[in-house]
Amino acid sequence: MGKSALDLRATLAVAAGASVLGVAPLLVRVSEFGFQTTAFWRFVIAAVALGALAAALRPRDIATRPTPRDLTLLLVAGASAAPPRTRDTSSPTT
Repeated sequence: MGKSALDLRATLAVAAGASVLGVAPLLVRVSEFGFQTTAFWRFVIAAVALGALAAALRPRDIATRPTPRDLTLLLVAGASAAPPRTRDTSSPTT
C-alpha cells in the first residue's frame, strides 16, 4: 500500500472519529436512560469493539507491545481524566 493510500485511510479514520465524537452528546441527550447509564454502556460497547479489533490484528501489524510502564501511565492518565465525584447539594446538611 502506497504512502498516499495510507494518508487517505488515516484522514478518513480521523474524520470518522471526529464525526462520532461530535454526535455523541446528541445521542446522550436523546437517550431514554440517564447520562451515567448511557456513558457506561457506551464504554462497554467500545471496549468490546476495541477488544475484537485488537484480537484481529496480527502481531506484525503492531509495532511494539506496551510495557508495564506504558500500561501504568495509561491507567494514571485515564484515572486523572475521570470527572470528580460531586456531592448532592439539593438538601441542606446539618
